[in-house]
Amino acid sequence: MKKFEYMRNDDIHKRYDDSGMKDFTVFMNKLGAEGWEIMPEPRPNSFCGYFARREIDDSNVQRTIRREVEYSRA
Repeated sequence: MKKFEYMRNDDIHKRYDDSGMKDFTVFMNKLGAEGWEIMPEPRPNSFCGYFARREIDDSNVQRTIRREVEYSRA
């Protein structure tokens, strides 16, 4: 099952402000390079913002849990 991490428009802009970058387009390209899928966030009767999602690789988490269970049985 695929799991995703999400960022809404406010989260994206807060992260942009914290990054100190001057160009929003370059920042959005950087998010895309980190694996974020950027999509428009439709809003009725207002400016369309953005939201982003990326797939979470939880295979390492499952392996860690399995190992802990194996150690607790020993």
